[in-house]
Amino acid sequence: DADINIVEDTATKANNIKGESNKATITNFTVSGYYGSTTWFPKTTVNTSSTSYPAYLWQYGKEYTFFAYANMPSSGATASISSTGVTINYTSVPKDQASQKDILVGLYVGAGDKGKANLTFAHPLSAVQFKCGAVSNVSAIKKITLDGVNEKGTGNVYPSTSGGLYCSWGSTSTQNGVYQSMNVTPSNGALIGDPFILIPQRLTSSPVTVKMLIADKEGKEMEVSAQLTTGEFPAFRIITYAINYDAGKGLSFSTPVVTAWGAGISGDITLQTE
Repeated sequence: DADINIVEDTATKANNIKGESNKATITNFTVSGYYGSTTWFPKTTVNTSSTSYPAYLWQYGKEYTFFAYANMPSSGATASISSTGVTINYTSVPKDQASQKDILVGLYVGAGDKGKANLTFAHPLSAVQFKCGAVSNVSAIKKITLDGVNEKGTGNVYPSTSGGLYCSWGSTSTQNGVYQSMNVTPSNGALIGDPFILIPQRLTSSPVTVKMLIADKEGKEMEVSAQLTTGEFPAFRIITYAINYDAGKGLSFSTPVVTAWGAGISGDITLQTE
């Protein structure tokens, strides 16, 4: 969690607002606070170390809403905050998995805890992970490429009626050739590389082709492929596909497992839990 400390209205002088985080990997986040539709705490980029800011009186008993975002890419994506939530405009998901960013969106709704608003960060993107299932006659998995994944999209993130955040993605368009290289010796249950960090996608209407570069027992390399045509890449979640392969049946996938992002799965690259 990260928090914004706001001086209580019983104080005669402003103390300070200070951004804090229990995860050192988040060095700053941008936050804005609202009372209804009115901006109360103006948009501010908070450093999580020791930067101080002007204080705002939190009137006792009043409920405020704070939205925040963090870990944005240096290019290809922007975020904005309004009284209803956060809008992410992702214009170019990097093709190289190593360059993909785990964008975070934060929320607090409440009357505060002695002037403190504890922001909880969630993941509006989807983490797509692969692992080995029943793989035979393969000495190594060298590369995974995804064709047909969303390259662009606009995500609107806002509070859900049950608490937490809801994310709706639209205005999407797809690209081919999102990839990562590795050198994995197949072993049932072993992870294959790292999660792709992608814009959520409904596979029934927009299928994705998975291409896998493998080496057989003699070291000869070949590319095999299969489509993902059902389900979705869900926001706020890690979806894990077990890959099955043999020379006679080709490439296939077991029923995917969907888990909350931050559940401690090996290979999880979360910065904050949902």
